[in-house]
Amino acid sequence: MATAIKTRTKADIIPPAGVYRYSDMNPTEVKIKGANGDEIPAYLMRPEEEGVFPAVVFPHGIHGTEEHVKDVARRLALFGYVSIMPALYTRSGFRSIEELDHDMGPAGAALRSRPHAQADGDMQGALDYLKTLDCVDSDRIGIIGFCSGGTVALSFASATKDAKVVISCYPNNAINPTDANPVPVVDRVKNISCPILLISGVEDTNPTPEDMGKIEAELKKAGKTVEAHGLNEAAHAFFSDSRDSYRPEAAHIAWGYILDWLAKYLKYV
Repeated sequence: MATAIKTRTKADIIPPAGVYRYSDMNPTEVKIKGANGDEIPAYLMRPEEEGVFPAVVFPHGIHGTEEHVKDVARRLALFGYVSIMPALYTRSGFRSIEELDHDMGPAGAALRSRPHAQADGDMQGALDYLKTLDCVDSDRIGIIGFCSGGTVALSFASATKDAKVVISCYPNNAINPTDANPVPVVDRVKNISCPILLISGVEDTNPTPEDMGKIEAELKKAGKTVEAHGLNEAAHAFFSDSRDSYRPEAAHIAWGYILDWLAKYLKYV
């Protein structure tokens, strides 16, 4: 029988990585050329120290470029990774639901109507921008995403040959076709050319464990290097320490898997 998890307050939240001072971080907003040549703002985070580093393209989830995903980017910088997060909602006139008093309606509508090719183009523009930076090793660039960002991560990894690793955490709506995307992401993952890490919660309903199993099966059928982890007592968005769904135990386990894969395929190669 599963053990019940108590409701947690802000006082219970444990951050998924080490403590940092914001003054030690180097966040920058840059402009990239996205799909169709559109100019897209992007959030760029670099490690504090000087050097040449591996990097990740980090698509945000349904909440947009919110503080939580920016914080994850800062924590990646602590471990020596440059990251870039394109603002995928720009064409809809906002960047995050924080600008909309946390109204999820516009974000949901933007997601439902957005073709995968558009997000893929914005992501390629972000990756190409990374390649222009002296602080980035252009041969060591990966992709990481959570929630709808996890779906974008899989979609983009299916469309590019420039990524060395992709990490997709609870990618929702990756199984079924839609009007905007008649070919679902699960049917395209066979085109991924790098190792794939999949992380999800066994109590999630989108994606369900069965959905994650279908994605993993398609990757294995295509002969891909894939590792999948379903974490107990964790539902959707268990990694987000700004939401009631946060589960610190599962978040710490997932963070360990994430850092291990990034180190294995980007840092120590």
